[in-house]
Amino acid sequence: MKRLSLASLAILSILALVGWGPVSHVHIAKEATKSLYYTTAQRNAVVWGSVAPDSWLIQQGSGVIHTMLHAQVFYDSLKRLAVTAEEKAFVRGYNSHLVSDPIERAYTSTKPYFGVPGELLVDIMLAKKIPSLSYVKVIPTTATKSLMIRAWQATYSGYAWQPTGAFLDSAARTFNSWISMAGWGSVSGAVRLAYADYYSYIQLSIAAARSAP
Repeated sequence: MKRLSLASLAILSILALVGWGPVSHVHIAKEATKSLYYTTAQRNAVVWGSVAPDSWLIQQGSGVIHTMLHAQVFYDSLKRLAVTAEEKAFVRGYNSHLVSDPIERAYTSTKPYFGVPGELLVDIMLAKKIPSLSYVKVIPTTATKSLMIRAWQATYSGYAWQPTGAFLDSAARTFNSWISMAGWGSVSGAVRLAYADYYSYIQLSIAAARSAP
């Protein structure tokens, strides 16, 4: 049986107690926007936006920059600067991440710890429940990367660190590594029992993302 790669296992040590994992965020955003008449480019932008707030986290771990990428003031800059349909779809995906993370934290904080962050156990179970999720690709475009960079500059102009296109491309590759491998993971019977209700909280997140302004 194929096993999770060392790179994917390393992600387990980075993504902890921060909200839904990449597979869950992608599914939430896709479900929240599936009734919209989006082009392929817009749907790709939604997917990328759904994980983009964790671009620092997926590479460097938690910290000040991770918090800054989740801040309302940064989201407001994204929304204000988004002009094209693709950019607005990206912002829609980004907001689905922001509104659903608190639901995950409230959920997994009640669960026992099994040696792996709860949000990633959910990712593995969700990828097995819906195998097509493992084939979704995060695809940053020049336009959406530029939007993130411009929003950062507008929000945090004096801050020493600045996102770059190369940094965001690297984040996307790491997201794609985890997403493609999550379906190969496995969880114990005890985990499945403890998290038997996980999809009801995914559904709450979908509803929150769908109704978000």
